[in-house]
Amino acid sequence: MRFTRIKSNVCLWVGCTVVLAGWARAEEDGQERRPTIAVPDEHAKLGQVYYVVATKKPHVTFRSNAKVEKFKGTSVQLAGYVVTPGSAGALPAQLAAGKFVLPVISLDTGNSTMNEHMQAKRWFDSDAYPTIEFTMTDVTNVKLVKEREDSTIYRAKLVGIMSLVGQEKEMTVNARITLKPESEKTRKIAPGDLLTIRSSFHVVLSEFGMGINDPSIEAGKIAKRIKIDVNLTLSTQRP
Repeated sequence: MRFTRIKSNVCLWVGCTVVLAGWARAEEDGQERRPTIAVPDEHAKLGQVYYVVATKKPHVTFRSNAKVEKFKGTSVQLAGYVVTPGSAGALPAQLAAGKFVLPVISLDTGNSTMNEHMQAKRWFDSDAYPTIEFTMTDVTNVKLVKEREDSTIYRAKLVGIMSLVGQEKEMTVNARITLKPESEKTRKIAPGDLLTIRSSFHVVLSEFGMGINDPSIEAGKIAKRIKIDVNLTLSTQRP
């Protein structure tokens, strides 16, 4: 299955604006900060939209396992959606579209000084590049793992474009996708039918122009490859 990537600077700018505006409004209202993202009409019409659910557990966990120092950070502020295909004969895990947006300032190591360094121009440069984005372009190798009365589990490879500090790179990540119809049990998590995505992969910093010849990496304080664990719950209920 192959679907068309929307490659418009206007769309990307509007998407970032929607996410950050929603985040800022929540902060001004004294609420826990939760970003939002609009689903393009051309994606919504492809099938059933699932939206990322706000959870207390981290959406994203990243780890630097360097020789000298090890640290990790998390974010619970990821926004995004996937669309299960509406075409006849397609498996639900053959996702028809999807996009995820993560505000850089939501990354938290538990150390305020380290957070400031991470957001600085030398690394993520959050002023110039406020979000990290992953836009799906394809889903391959979809395999049914287990079918139960209350859930169906698949494995698949998600292909997409990772946008980080102004650089774009195609990436393929392994994912475990579980679909759960709404029940009394699932409603304790969120209303609507649920879909979960679990994935682990590595990001090589130099491939995005980060940390090249940086003394922190050369000294073994920061790893050249950062491990990323993604744990998402999505619902058919619009947030």
